[in-house]
Amino acid sequence: MDLSYFVPPDAPLLQPFPFEGKNSLPLFTRFKKVFYRSNEGPIGGYNDSPAGWLVGPGYYVARDTPGGEGPVVVDYLDVPQSHPAGWPAIKRNEVGLTRFVYGFTQDFLRRISKDVVIGRAYRNGEKPMPNWFVLCRP
Repeated sequence: MDLSYFVPPDAPLLQPFPFEGKNSLPLFTRFKKVFYRSNEGPIGGYNDSPAGWLVGPGYYVARDTPGGEGPVVVDYLDVPQSHPAGWPAIKRNEVGLTRFVYGFTQDFLRRISKDVVIGRAYRNGEKPMPNWFVLCRP
């Protein structure tokens, strides 16, 4: 799996590609992870969550792992510079309440079927979080 699974290489800039999500947390278990090609080129995105009003949008930059052999990394340590019109403002993930959800975090995504991806978040590049999530194509 590589980034083209989430955003086709010929996709127009800023066109959203949403994936429905479900996590193993006790609250706010449903969300969307929405990917797009930013004006600057990298694949960016944010988490559309019922808790977004409280914890923020959780913007990220998605990357292939070196060599393209491993998982796709959703990197909350980096944020895109542009976003589609009407979306929440981009802000860093290390401030406010956002820090406790997305701060210092990277999600590692692996495809398990044609339309389903499983992910796990790691804090500070090494410590796995105690939960998992799945993403499904709509």
